[in-house]
Amino acid sequence: MKVFQPKKIILQIVKATALFLLISGALLYILPIYFSDTITKKVQSIANEKLESEIQFNSIHISFFQHFPSLTIALVDVKLKGSKPFEKKDLLTAKTIALGINVGSLLTDHMTFDAVYIENGNINVQVDKLGHANYNIYKSVSNDTPAPSNEESGLKINKIIFIDTDLTYQDLSIPVAINLKKLNYLGQGDLTSSIFDLKTHADIGSFDFNLDGVNYLQSKPVQADLITRINTESLSLIFSKNDLKIKNLPLSFEGHFDILKNGYELDFNLKTKHTTLQEVVSLLPPTYDHWIQDTKMSGNTEIQVSLKGKHIAN
Repeated sequence: MKVFQPKKIILQIVKATALFLLISGALLYILPIYFSDTITKKVQSIANEKLESEIQFNSIHISFFQHFPSLTIALVDVKLKGSKPFEKKDLLTAKTIALGINVGSLLTDHMTFDAVYIENGNINVQVDKLGHANYNIYKSVSNDTPAPSNEESGLKINKIIFIDTDLTYQDLSIPVAINLKKLNYLGQGDLTSSIFDLKTHADIGSFDFNLDGVNYLQSKPVQADLITRINTESLSLIFSKNDLKIKNLPLSFEGHFDILKNGYELDFNLKTKHTTLQEVVSLLPPTYDHWIQDTKMSGNTEIQVSLKGKHIAN
């Protein structure tokens, strides 16, 4: 009759687990090396095929460990130029831009990328007085050339992540200037579909909003959870569920934003949620901080704001 030996069983389990971890670790290290040339050539091919603007980077790293468990290819010290007439200025610089690879696609003829990670980046979006923008860097497809499928293009993005990234948007045709610092952003959705829902969570360390030379918000922290329906064919955005917190003030808004040939049309409705007067006053620019500190106030308030109409650049 065999005697139950728990110590021996536990030892066997520990050995098997250690062997499994060792093999897994070896595969995580070996696979990126094995597919290194294939992945690098695919990235270069997509960049040359899809981008009008010049892109530069110092090196490429391929690893499972940077954004585990995703296999990622990371471009280090990246610079991406803007489109005409801003082709000599940077649209994007970043310490790293990583592309998440669909591991299953490595075993097929069509390797695809399904995630984008931008870390320690600086995005500079510019629009001149005539409405020319620097972000039109994607090559257009002629009417005679059939558009490639997602698999053929190698792009099937369903996740975008920004880590400690700054973003500047300056539109001289309005004129408006927006600055976001320390942006940490997660956007999820089938970004390659013509119509898709983009689910967003964002934390912004500092948010500035300037309209026609007047600072309406300055250095305010923002938290946001948004659901936006995007129609890339009609260039329409529908904001169905949007919860914001600007400093201490909770807000919600809904509406739509349509891009027209010569401008855009918008319809926004914003309201506060369970708000005190103190929370509303907290949004005042820093020049009023000394006044707020010396003022006592109490009470609840409700604010509703509607913004509707068309903006035509000319």
